Amino acid sequence: MGRAIKQAVFDLSRTKYPQAKIFGITTSLAVMKINTDLGYEPVTFSELTSSEDFWKGCKSCKNYGILMENERKMCLCTGMLFDAADKLVQVQVPDFAAVSTPALPVAHDSATDPETDSAL
Repeated sequence: MGRAIKQAVFDLSRTKYPQAKIFGITTSLAVMKINTDLGYEPVTFSELTSSEDFWKGCKSCKNYGILMENERKMCLCTGMLFDAADKLVQVQVPDFAAVSTPALPVAHDSATDPETDSAL
């Protein structure tokens, strides 16, 4: 159930904000696995937001004291980030005009080609 909810929220976020960075912090191995499957990568806390509103959400966590003692730079949680810019697939299209190809030999039909000497 948790995976389905996380997937739905992730899909909605990607639809509404396709270029946004999506991040979160967790101590749960199950959540880290789901996040990894969605394309998140572990990052240092300095790569997350400086938004006070985000960090207020940590106040109810038993590790909040550790987070604040370390000036929001370290905690027992793992920071995870999905960066849409890192996930863009870049395809290199060859410049076919710049490539010279040798002419392929043309098959001749001796019955219709007047230049073919055929002795029957």
